[in-house]
Amino acid sequence: MKSTIAVLGGHKEKVFLEAGDRLGAEVSFLKPFKKSHIRSKLMKIIKRADSVVIIGGCCSHKDMWEAKRIAKLYGRTFCVERSQGAANAIRKGLMLLK
Repeated sequence: MKSTIAVLGGHKEKVFLEAGDRLGAEVSFLKPFKKSHIRSKLMKIIKRADSVVIIGGCCSHKDMWEAKRIAKLYGRTFCVERSQGAANAIRKGLMLLK
């Protein structure tokens, strides 16, 4: 069974999904955060994920803190990735599960 990694932020969803397939992970992707219903979308994606990777340069501090709070609420491991590379983000998410 593939691990599910929630990627929050980033720009090219297709690239993240392809990197997930190559590395053996299922990716749930949320584009740079829109203000409408962000909390409910975050809760839905993080609840289904095994780990959470937040792309730091692609979301506000407020949204980053909200994502961290929700990840802690559901007991998910998380990290903030500085680079915007898809493969690095997926690898970080898989490393969090070990």
